[in-house]
Amino acid sequence: MTMNLPLGFHHSLLVRFHEVDSMQVVHHSQYLVWLESTRWAFARDVLGIGPTDFDKLGFHLPVVRAQLDYVDSANLESEIVVVMHYLLQDKTLVSFKYRAYDQKTGKLVLRARTDHALVSNTTKKLLVQWPNRWQEVLGQALEEHPEYFMQDGAK
Repeated sequence: MTMNLPLGFHHSLLVRFHEVDSMQVVHHSQYLVWLESTRWAFARDVLGIGPTDFDKLGFHLPVVRAQLDYVDSANLESEIVVVMHYLLQDKTLVSFKYRAYDQKTGKLVLRARTDHALVSNTTKKLLVQWPNRWQEVLGQALEEHPEYFMQDGAK
């Protein structure tokens, strides 16, 4: 089956043996790992930011909220595509919306959202305004890939 996936940043994963339980169904905790993998692929491929680059930017983005709705099960060797959007908002908060699909069947397996605070890596305090360099990086990505971004709204 050829899927017509929604627009957004796409990250493909293959369900591996260590991610499933004795029934060969993906354990619920693995979905958080998939979301993190998708965020890092987005940071690398779209923003040009690697794990050590956040030190240079002067802040980190710890997860402060994760909401996952398990819609259907994924099984061993399922090919999964996570479609992610960066949610644009006025608050100094970085948020992502995710939808995970089984690539062969087209079924939706997960809806999720994560929210991330901006924390100074020197003072360890919350930042209340966007760092200039982050605004530059995000502005360039938004210009080059507008389909990866959407206005924040209901999940």
